[in-house]
Amino acid sequence: SPVATEKNPTAQPPAAPTEAPAESAPTAPPAEAPTSAPQEPQPTAAPTEVPPTPRPENVIAVDSVRGYYDHYGSLHIVGLVTNYTDRPADSVEVEINILDAGGASLYTDVIYIGLSTLMPGETSPFAYWVPEDLPAADHYEAAVVGSSVSEIERATLKIDGTLLTIDDSGDMHVTGILVNNTDTPIQINNLSAATFDADGQLFAAETIQAALVRHLDPGEDGPFRVTITGPENGTANISDFQVYVDAATAEPAETYDLVISENNNYYLDAYDNFHLVGEVTNNTDLYLSVSLVAGIYDADGNAMDAASTDLPMFSIGPGETFPYDFNYWGPLNFKAGAIDDAVSYTVQWDPYWTWDSLSLHTELTTQNNTNEVDTYQATFRGEILNDSGDEVASATVIVNLYDVETGELVATGYGGVYDPIAPNGVADYTVWIDIPADFDINTVNYTITAYGDLPQETETPY
Repeated sequence: SPVATEKNPTAQPPAAPTEAPAESAPTAPPAEAPTSAPQEPQPTAAPTEVPPTPRPENVIAVDSVRGYYDHYGSLHIVGLVTNYTDRPADSVEVEINILDAGGASLYTDVIYIGLSTLMPGETSPFAYWVPEDLPAADHYEAAVVGSSVSEIERATLKIDGTLLTIDDSGDMHVTGILVNNTDTPIQINNLSAATFDADGQLFAAETIQAALVRHLDPGEDGPFRVTITGPENGTANISDFQVYVDAATAEPAETYDLVISENNNYYLDAYDNFHLVGEVTNNTDLYLSVSLVAGIYDADGNAMDAASTDLPMFSIGPGETFPYDFNYWGPLNFKAGAIDDAVSYTVQWDPYWTWDSLSLHTELTTQNNTNEVDTYQATFRGEILNDSGDEVASATVIVNLYDVETGELVATGYGGVYDPIAPNGVADYTVWIDIPADFDINTVNYTITAYGDLPQETETPY
């Protein structure tokens, strides 16, 4: 894990209004003032004192709701919900109602908030992408319509190295590091993020994590990223952001002897997408399903980006070494020059998504292999020969490119055949590898390996 410089805590958004209306309407431009004769000054009436709005009590309430169109033209409804009761709640449901200018309902749906559990006094965003085109949409309402009482106890995590990056498309990426500075294992159930404008009003939110390590043993940390699809305009008004974490104590993670390569290669391909490649070796006697998470950090230890990936196969067998390629990044792929600030990286396997797998495979043979290279890709084609003696349910071909001088993995790709292959049967394969703009096939050696997935035996329930 990187040594992160401790920063000042991220500023909190202003407290939710004590009774903010759970309704939002788009801001209309001011109407032009009509021209009229000057009016005589009128006596000013004494102002009427308005009593403060009482804070909601013993309810779970929607504090704010906002609708906006993203830069793809899709409507999003976002908001904040606070638990004003004295007990934890879970399965909090929010009903969203989209109305036209006359108040007629155009569309309704019920969704869950971002955090699975909401402790007393906690706030969580909700975010909803509207799947229908509603050109008459004018304003939006939201209300809590369901919840359950929870017995969970919240685990505390330190959130460090946070950044908000707005990429060249206007999408917002909230990144950071979750640190387990307790003496018990912690499981991260959910993580959400929201951004706020200069007035402290909710701007946008998202409840889906692009990358996250979900299990942290004491002393461990892991990067995260939440990507929020940006609106058509207005990101220049963002002045703050907030991270919301639902974490609980957990049992110690299962320990597996998985070795991740110390030296990982990274490059920008001809499409300007960032790749971080390496290899993982399974030193156990089990077939394991493995999920990996990577983080990229700046000189101050802030998490610039995070990505997750799986291995090419459903499982990695005893003694096998498989490649990985992190390429689904946020700022590193979509903000020009972001890579210039990167100075370090981490790669770790996530115990939450790593387990003893029932998926077994066997190595197959490839034949009639060819390759060609253009400006953007190296393309490998050939045939898979099922010489295993058994039918395979599907097959995967993995192509690894190794530096001629150092022997290190520099790029990788894989392709699949998703239909069964009978014994001694043959199937065509194609593997595309995104390459750097100046790639020279003569600088690498390559390997082509095929694996067949064996049919899984299932028990009939009684």
